[in-house]
Amino acid sequence: MSGSYMPLVADRWTGMVRCLRLLDVDLSAAGSDWMMQIRRAPNLPDGEGEPLRTFERVEIAVARSSPGISLAAVHLGRPTPTSLLNLRTFDLSDLPFPADRGDDMRLAYDLHIKVGGPIWQRAAWGPFTIRAGVTKPSFLLAENDGFLLAEDGERIIKE
Repeated sequence: MSGSYMPLVADRWTGMVRCLRLLDVDLSAAGSDWMMQIRRAPNLPDGEGEPLRTFERVEIAVARSSPGISLAAVHLGRPTPTSLLNLRTFDLSDLPFPADRGDDMRLAYDLHIKVGGPIWQRAAWGPFTIRAGVTKPSFLLAENDGFLLAEDGERIIKE
C-alpha cells in the first residue's frame, strides 16, 4: 500500500471533522491502529522535521471531546472492506502562520495504519492546508445536522 493522495483543508480558528474513507482496509481487525502527523513539509532532515501536531487513535466514546482519529464504521458487505475514520481537530491557532498573515498555510501530513499486525503502512498523504480566517469563535465543530460530511459533501454517518 503506497497510500492515496488526499488533500485536507481546515479552518484555523474553528474545529473540523473529516471522514477519511479507506478502501480495501478492515480496521476492525484485532491489533489494528492508526495515527497521523502534520509537519512543515515532507522529507525534512532530522532536527528540522519534528511533528507540529500528532493525531492518535481515540475511541469513539471520547471522540466528541478529544482531538484525534476514531473508527466510525467498517463496511464489509461491499466487494472489498471499507473503513471510515473520523479526523477531529479543534482550534489550530498554535500551528505556524505563513509569512503573509492573510494567506493560507500549507503544511504536509500522512496517515499511517496497521491492519491486524505489527507493520505500519501509509494509507493517505498530501497537503494539510490551514485556511486563514477572521472570526475566532471557541471550539466550533464542523458538523451539519448530526451528519459528518465527506470531502465531496456526501452525508456519510449519523452520530
